Amino acid sequence: MEHVRRGHSKQVRGGAIVYRVALWWPELVTHIFTICTPYTAPSKSYAPLPEMVKSGRVPNFGYQLQLASGQLEEAIQSTEQIRQLLNGLYGGVTDDGLGGFDVKSGVYLDRLPQLKQTKLMSQRMLDFYADQYAKNGLHGTCKSFSDPLQESPAEK
Repeated sequence: MEHVRRGHSKQVRGGAIVYRVALWWPELVTHIFTICTPYTAPSKSYAPLPEMVKSGRVPNFGYQLQLASGQLEEAIQSTEQIRQLLNGLYGGVTDDGLGGFDVKSGVYLDRLPQLKQTKLMSQRMLDFYADQYAKNGLHGTCKSFSDPLQESPAEK
C-alpha cells in the first residue's frame, strides 16, 4: 500500500481486495471497477466457501470447490491433459455444444477429450500455456483456492 500512498500507482487490482481498500482507505480511492467479483460486506462471522456455495449465496463459485479439492490435480497430469483443460476453460465445446466448464460445477473431466478447439485461443497459445503448466503442474493454481482456515497443521 505504501507505493499507492506515494502516488506511484493509481490502480489496485484483484477481485474482492478493491472493495476492502475502498472501505479501509477511502482517501486512496476515487473509483472502483471490478469484473465478476460480487461485493460481499464485511461480516462478524466467518463462513467457509463450501457453506456459502451450498446456501446459494455464491453458487457461481462452485468451481472453486473443485479446484481446491485436489480432484483436478489428480486427474490432470500430462501436457495433453493440461491442454485439454485449458481448451475447456476457454470455451471449447463438444459436437453437441456441451462445454467443458461451468462456474457452478467446475470442469467436466469426461468431456475434455471430446472438445473442439476453442475460438478464444490459437493452437500455438494452447501449446505454450500447456507446456508452461506442465513444468510445475496445477498444484499452485489449485492450492490458491483452498481455505487456509480449513487446512491441517501439516499443510500450513
